[in-house]
Amino acid sequence: MAKKRNAGQKRRRRRRRSGHVRTVLALFCTVVTIAAMLCAATVFFRVGEIRVVGISPYPDEQIISAAGIETGSSLIFFEKNRAIRQLFAECPYLETVRIRRSYPDTLEIIVTQSTPVAVLQSGDAYYVMSTTGKILQKTRQPEKAGLCLVTGVQLESPTVGKTAKFSSEETKKPLILALNTFLENDILEEIGTVCLEELYDITFTYTDRFTVKIGTTDDLDRKIRYMQTLITEKISSTARGTIDVSDVRTARFIPD
Repeated sequence: MAKKRNAGQKRRRRRRRSGHVRTVLALFCTVVTIAAMLCAATVFFRVGEIRVVGISPYPDEQIISAAGIETGSSLIFFEKNRAIRQLFAECPYLETVRIRRSYPDTLEIIVTQSTPVAVLQSGDAYYVMSTTGKILQKTRQPEKAGLCLVTGVQLESPTVGKTAKFSSEETKKPLILALNTFLENDILEEIGTVCLEELYDITFTYTDRFTVKIGTTDDLDRKIRYMQTLITEKISSTARGTIDVSDVRTARFIPD
């Protein structure tokens, strides 16, 4: 009986050793396979061509340089998020950036450009803002930007390339809505200033002839169309004054 027990124990020990060996071999094979794949990816998948796709105000060479990507670098292991951050920091007029790998050796930088719509003042400096509220540029000569000037708002630590932050966050939504509505109705270029000192009594100057009262931004598209109808059909071509469309049911023109 003792001999049988010893023989059984030996067989179990041999099986355990055999299992350990198989486990070690499997792990070794896995490591070797991963190492081979990483080596192949590093050696073979390298950037041979960089293409810029989309419309932007920057030359392709400037975008590629700002991204910090060079031909010959790894197509797989380059830091895509860092490249995108660098692009936004150095090319603030880019609205969106995507980077796409196209194997075996091509990298595409896909961009869209921002649309500037207004200038906002902060201290003694002025900042150009896009349709999405992004700060595009700092300037001390706002008139050269050729955009409307927004008053009655305060920026908090404005940074070029970053989304504008307002001291009163409730200001942002009506401001962005108003500016985009002006753009969509093709009147933005004729607007001089937009005043948001009171969000229930928003006003803007138009064509150097009118002060337009829109009240809140509720139903703004309709208010703009009604303003245009008044100017075209009911106001003389030389008249100046105030157009009140804060309520289209009682809309009126008050001459100077």
